[in-house]
Amino acid sequence: MVTLASVASIGLAAAGPAFAKGGIVVTAAPHSVRVGQAVHVNAGGYYGDGIEIEANPYQRACIQQRLPPSGPWHTVKCGKVVDALNSGAGAKADANVKALRHGTVQFRGVLYGATNPYAKHPTPLTTSEVATVRVR
Repeated sequence: MVTLASVASIGLAAAGPAFAKGGIVVTAAPHSVRVGQAVHVNAGGYYGDGIEIEANPYQRACIQQRLPPSGPWHTVKCGKVVDALNSGAGAKADANVKALRHGTVQFRGVLYGATNPYAKHPTPLTTSEVATVRVR
């Protein structure tokens, strides 16, 4: 029984890197605020390895927000464009967003990629999980 568990864990560990293409993470704090207070939101990450990063070496992280249940996503702020291929650094964005209404606000990070640092229409590469803040 112990041997089967060991073999299974080795198999899972070996399968992990095949899916490791990077991503983006968003955090919002505090998780509960009053109307008029600010929420500090961070997003950061990278995307790609090998061919994927060569296709989109210039990457930029943006923070988006929406008012649920199904409102559209709006970009709050974007960070600087980074050369992820040559610098090895990930893209990041940082914003303070004032809570304007009662209810909930959702935030997500979006990572964009482009072939040059001045691209007018970068390609969305990946989005983060949603971070929710309650406004009372």
